[in-house]
Amino acid sequence: MSTFDLVVSGRIVGEETVIYGEIGINKGKIIDICEGIGNFVGRERIDAHQSYVFPGAIDVHVHCFSNPEEGFYSTSAAAAAGGVTTFLDMPYDLPNPINHVDQLNKKIEKLEKEAVVDVGLWGLFQSGMEQIKLSRWHKLVQWPLKCPLLKQMNTVFPKFLTQKL
Repeated sequence: MSTFDLVVSGRIVGEETVIYGEIGINKGKIIDICEGIGNFVGRERIDAHQSYVFPGAIDVHVHCFSNPEEGFYSTSAAAAAGGVTTFLDMPYDLPNPINHVDQLNKKIEKLEKEAVVDVGLWGLFQSGMEQIKLSRWHKLVQWPLKCPLLKQMNTVFPKFLTQKL
């Protein structure tokens, strides 16, 4: 029998199936999931009974700085409370979108200090950045990369002309 810091039991929603079982967690990370109850010992136990449990939910569209007063801590704490363990933050920060390496590096520093869940960052490739090779910017921000093709709020979402790609 495996021992964990925390064992959560209930209807566990997996990639393709729902099982009635247990999730074993150590140091805040999911270590194992098994079907059936009584296989894991936990120093702490949460029994969700017949409720659905979504281990490791990922939100791919979050705006931590659309309201500059929010930020990583409050947004990631709210995400964690809702069962989200990872999210991807959009690059459309106010007052300026993240479209320069210096801005990106400052955001990464802030993320490392404040986030309570795992966070990935979208990069932004927009009109006016044609002189930067797309592959170079992509290497800096890794993945994913947003490229607005529709004109929305001229200063934040300027339309990128597809013929310039």
